[in-house]
Amino acid sequence: MIAGNYANNFQYAPEWLWEKNLTPTEFMTYMALRYFSYPAGPTVAMLVDKTGFDTAVIEETLHSLLERELVEPCVEDEFGQPADDRWRFC
Repeated sequence: MIAGNYANNFQYAPEWLWEKNLTPTEFMTYMALRYFSYPAGPTVAMLVDKTGFDTAVIEETLHSLLERELVEPCVEDEFGQPADDRWRFC
């Protein structure tokens, strides 16, 4: 499932991303974030559906990527409402 979702996206990974030494889970989560075109970013549930990882794994991975300054939580969604579970890549 995962390989089929991302087979064409690896060629679009930024060159500098390879230097970050991400784990496979971090890489897949980051690439999933780049896949979505929502201005406010996808929800955790959307990332779970896209990657097939467990919710706890996605949340832990997002916080790891946040520490590396690769992602950030969204303050509001596309409708201007508070968004407590949406993330976007930096």
